[in-house]
Amino acid sequence: MEERDLGALIENGLKDLAGRIDESRAEARQRFEQLEKDLGGRIDESRVESRQRFEQLEGEIRQTRTQLQGEIHQLDGKIHTLDGKIHTLDGKIHTLDDKIHKLDDKIHIQLEYVRGDIRLVAEGVANVDEKLDRHIGETAREFEEVRSLTRLSYVQLEKRVSALESR
Repeated sequence: MEERDLGALIENGLKDLAGRIDESRAEARQRFEQLEKDLGGRIDESRVESRQRFEQLEGEIRQTRTQLQGEIHQLDGKIHTLDGKIHTLDGKIHTLDDKIHKLDDKIHIQLEYVRGDIRLVAEGVANVDEKLDRHIGETAREFEEVRSLTRLSYVQLEKRVSALESR
């Protein structure tokens, strides 16, 4: 082989290699472009799906927030109502406490009057006992006098009856 043939062979080999490289490069470029399209489409789809999901979640969050705010507002109203009722009950308890104290004072005064009345009744009972004891004593004395007189009358009557019988 001659140098020329060798040069031509090398040149043809290099041309052939350059052609293959160009083909590989074009093929790789096509594959990359296809992958880029596929990935770009998938990314776009994911982006759209993600955006839709975020929008859906934002809507649900807004709805939940609105519901919670309504419930909080209702609870606030109920707490306010309960606070008013507690305040009213506190006032009623205070009023009842005052009435109990006044009633307690009245009861103490009434008890003092009752105790005084009981003392008067006890003194009256003691006076009646004394009078009754005196009356019993006087009645017993008078009854004894009546007995004595009755005995005397029986004795005199018996004397008369005996005198009459003896005649």
